Amino acid sequence: MTGLLEKVNSPDIGELCVRHPEMRKYYDGERGWYDFEQLEAVYLLTEALLADYVGLDVQLDRNHLCPRVANRLDYVEWIRDVVKWHKTPGEVVYGLDIGVGSSCIYPLLGCKVTEAYEDDWVFYGTDVDERSLAKCQENISRNGLDHRIKVMKCSGASFFDLPIKEQLTFCMANPPFYSDKDDMEHSRERKASGGPHSNDLWATDTELYTPGGEVQFTVDMLRESMRSKTPLTWYSTMVGKKSTLMELIRVLREEFSHDNYGFHEIKTGNKTKRWCLVWTRTNFRIRDDLARSYNASLRSLNPFPTLFSLHVPEQSDISFVQSLLDPLQPQLEMKLNGEWLEASCSGDVWSRSFRRKVARNEPIPLPADKSYVFRMRVINGHVEVHWLQGLDFKIFESFTGMLKRSLNSN
Repeated sequence: MTGLLEKVNSPDIGELCVRHPEMRKYYDGERGWYDFEQLEAVYLLTEALLADYVGLDVQLDRNHLCPRVANRLDYVEWIRDVVKWHKTPGEVVYGLDIGVGSSCIYPLLGCKVTEAYEDDWVFYGTDVDERSLAKCQENISRNGLDHRIKVMKCSGASFFDLPIKEQLTFCMANPPFYSDKDDMEHSRERKASGGPHSNDLWATDTELYTPGGEVQFTVDMLRESMRSKTPLTWYSTMVGKKSTLMELIRVLREEFSHDNYGFHEIKTGNKTKRWCLVWTRTNFRIRDDLARSYNASLRSLNPFPTLFSLHVPEQSDISFVQSLLDPLQPQLEMKLNGEWLEASCSGDVWSRSFRRKVARNEPIPLPADKSYVFRMRVINGHVEVHWLQGLDFKIFESFTGMLKRSLNSN
């Protein structure tokens, strides 16, 4: 958890009340208690968090949903890190928020957590509600971000068929949980806490309900993404039910035989859990710590690992690892960049049969592009081997096995 996320997740409400006197009537300083059952108190706290901790001037419409800052910030920081792992210097990243809402919370947070890159990150937002878009635009302009955030009305017929000329890099979504009011009430009755959460109640129907609930929305989004003729690099969504996450991964695996995805568990607050899923149709792999869970109840959902750690001799550095791989050149191309070594190849160019053919100068049919890329560094007596690009896990597994044998023989 980053420093900013920690502050937002565990705010000093007493200190915020000093700077925002309108909050004081909802705060009991002696008990350190804040009245979260009062809707206005929740909206005021959210605006104060965004202003004091994030540096955003956001005016929340009391007729619309009040966004919970911590879980949205967690989602934004996670998808930023997924994208950054493959971002090249100077590349402009274009993000899409599906259902941007009146607060414009995701693009605004996105601009803040990527502000070091300034104009390298640009956001688009879509919504079916014109009132939401009008309020959204006010918040964009209030923060001077019109050059980095653009919003537009959509029909809802398609998630990705939009009048955007740039090639989108990633998308985000946080769909309504419920299919209708009855579904919402039944869900609340099942919660151990019993009563409804009052800060959910100031919202429009389009913010609370969608036909088939979040599972239908996200499955439809996934299916459209897998069939699109102009795919994004990264697709992602947040979901509120573990069963929805399980269904999305089932659809990826069974309907599309697809294993290139990752997920993240959000555990902000005392009880609330959310999950984020990301998938791609490219050969880019997702960094291991961003894609897999150590939670025993989620391990069956994990994709293939994209990181292996191998012991190296004492005092070794990355140049030692490079020297072990040198005999595989030129079929294995290597590039040293600071502490990182990147190795790229077209396939299994280290197998005995392949090396024998090379030694005999036999013609070897290989793709022209280097479709497999591995990124390595030496840290704490181990070499981290990251699977950066490629479609076949067996190639990555074979590469690390070969490197392990080379390390053991030296």
